[in-house]
Formats: sequence, structure tokens, C-alpha cells
Amino acid sequence: EFYFCKDEKENIQGSVVVQINDADIYIELLVTHPRNIRSSLNEKDPEKVQGAGSELLKKVEDLAHFLGKSQVFLEASTSALSFYSKMGYQKSSSS
Repeated sequence: EFYFCKDEKENIQGSVVVQINDADIYIELLVTHPRNIRSSLNEKDPEKVQGAGSELLKKVEDLAHFLGKSQVFLEASTSALSFYSKMGYQKSSSS
């Protein structure tokens, strides 16, 4: 499955690819436009769209709930760990 979010001008600001398994959903890829990544380099960028990643993650969580899936899994890059932690995700004991 593939989902994306757009801004008010219909520009794509992020996308997510998920694999739906019997018991859970696995996020294969979640990306946002580079200007949307939280950084001191772009904090004043007028084109920055805040919340694109959060919106995509919420879409996946809503899909999991709708399909009756028990968990959402992913492998996060080191730079994205704080984002997922802030969103309530926990590091797996098998990691």
C-alpha cells in the first residue's frame, strides 16, 4: 500500500509505503520532503510544511485499527529515532 500527503497547493509533502501482514503492518518507507525535516537550517523556510510525517504515521495507525491489526512495525534510521519516540513508538527488544 502507498499513501501520500499534500499541502494546500497539492504539492506532495511526504509518502509512506506499508506492507500488510496477517497480524500487523510494517512500514517499509516513510519520507517527507527534505525541507520538512526538523532542522535549524530550515526552521524559517516559508515552504516548510510541519506535520507531514505525523500525518502519514497517523494514516498508517488508522489503517491498522480499521483492519484490526495489533501492531505497526518499522526500522527507523538513527536520525528518525526521536521522531518515532515522540510519536509513542518503542524500540523492540529484538533490536
